[in-house]
Amino acid sequence: GRILGRIDETQHALALSTLAQVLSWAGRTDEALRLSIQASEMDSHHVEILSQLGRMYEKNGDVENARETLGKAVTLHPENPLVLFRLARLHLSDGEFDTARDLLTRSAKTTPARAPRSFRVGLFQSLGICHERLGDFDKARQCYLQASQQ
Repeated sequence: GRILGRIDETQHALALSTLAQVLSWAGRTDEALRLSIQASEMDSHHVEILSQLGRMYEKNGDVENARETLGKAVTLHPENPLVLFRLARLHLSDGEFDTARDLLTRSAKTTPARAPRSFRVGLFQSLGICHERLGDFDKARQCYLQASQQ
């Protein structure tokens, strides 16, 4: 019974997280954040739940909690391209280009070819910005070229 209960709890947490995403799209960001927190309390290790919670914190302007949540997600799931990308974007917007570059490079290595085109384009554009800001214009050019070829 314990394993089945755990699966049910994870499914319930994922359903809450999905509902939070829908509410967020509808502009109900406070409610979405509340449900995302509830989902993470039910399952604090699931990558999708943590990624979603980090995004909800960010949308609500709570960058500190967004960074902490996405940092935890990256620690638990170091190969997940989406959480690496989301955390990198926070570092990028704070002008921490070297940290952002490292996270984006890791994300690019683990992003499958079947990932949405918009994700791949955003990834290489962001990586290009990091290289450009760090003065590596050849690598920046390569990244922008890669973005245009997705």
